[in-house]
Amino acid sequence: MNDKGSVTIFLALTLSAIMLFAACFYDFERTYVMRNKVENGVIASSNSVLAGYNEELIKYGLFATKNDKDVFFEYLGHNLKTSLVKNELLKNKSNVEFRNAITNNAVFKKQINEYMRGRTIKNIAEDIYSAVKDLDFKGATKSEDSEDGDDVKTERHKKEDDESYSELIDRIKGASKTIPDEWLIKPEREEDGEIIVKDETNEYSLEGNMDSFIDKIKTVMDLGLEKENIAGYTLDKFTYWGRKNIKGHYFETAEVEYVVWGNNNQMSNILLAVAEIWAIRFLINSIEEFIKSVDPEPISRILIALADGAITATTDTVKIFGNKKIPLISSFKSFKMGYKDYLKLCMYFRLLLGEEYVIDRIQQLIQNNIVQNDSEFRLDECYTYINVDVKVKYNLYFLNLLGRGTNAEISYKKEMEY
Repeated sequence: MNDKGSVTIFLALTLSAIMLFAACFYDFERTYVMRNKVENGVIASSNSVLAGYNEELIKYGLFATKNDKDVFFEYLGHNLKTSLVKNELLKNKSNVEFRNAITNNAVFKKQINEYMRGRTIKNIAEDIYSAVKDLDFKGATKSEDSEDGDDVKTERHKKEDDESYSELIDRIKGASKTIPDEWLIKPEREEDGEIIVKDETNEYSLEGNMDSFIDKIKTVMDLGLEKENIAGYTLDKFTYWGRKNIKGHYFETAEVEYVVWGNNNQMSNILLAVAEIWAIRFLINSIEEFIKSVDPEPISRILIALADGAITATTDTVKIFGNKKIPLISSFKSFKMGYKDYLKLCMYFRLLLGEEYVIDRIQQLIQNNIVQNDSEFRLDECYTYINVDVKVKYNLYFLNLLGRGTNAEISYKKEMEY
């Protein structure tokens, strides 16, 4: 038997197999490198797009970006160019979707809660201190009129009241702006589209074991804290009666009043604030007068209490709108409330009745303030969530011998949000 050349043939076959394996391994390695490059490129490009947030919204503690797919593809193209593997981004097969507009209430509340984290406790502590700092637990109360005689006090108070009434009317007349119709935005509701936000609020009842009961108590406390976050955020970011104008805001005053009462006209909201605060003072004063009255006749006792309540409510309302704090009840003069306190109380009522309407108006105020300098700005076109599905083509050197063709595609999906 002639076996000449068998070693050569064996080595040729063996080396061919080894070279083919090495070549395939090389292409597999290129695929791995390219896959990592695409993944890192998509993440970096998504972060770059999200980093292009609207700078005006940052003033309100909000993060959102406009729907600009071309910017994403531009970033991704630059990132892929640095790859050692020749590749091509297939834009016609790729998709970039911006979702969760900042006008969606769930998204907006999430960002408010993030912004107010740590601030709410501070605000509550300041409110409590402001309310109790004048308390005199020994029963003595300071009076600014203690050194004046009765005639002097009466004359001075009459003059001050006359000036307060006229000044209040003039200031209300000066607040006459109305929100233009073209600035109005349509709030986004969950039924309008898919909202990728986890709702951690659970329904609660008093049934169950102790652990469950404690969880329900915690849920109720979380709901209360959420309301406080919204109220505190509104008072922190917007103007209200007695607060100095914030530069660049459309309403020089009464922005919070708009949030509470919702009229597009500035003056109307102030008048509604006057009416509601007067009604609160009327109720408190009438009850107090009825309790204090010594009139034995029920009808006359009620009528006198209502009359006295109306008169004192009018005086109290003027003082409140004059940025003065007055006692909640006259028999306990040390505990006082000012306009901001009553405004916050009114906001709590609205939050309990319809939280979504309060949030809608906060969003409208932000739209008003930004659109003055940027006529194309639309808050409902600012997004917080990006969903990416890209396909990239890259060339093969050796796997095409196995029927794979000269090119291969890598598909990568990624979801990111603020």
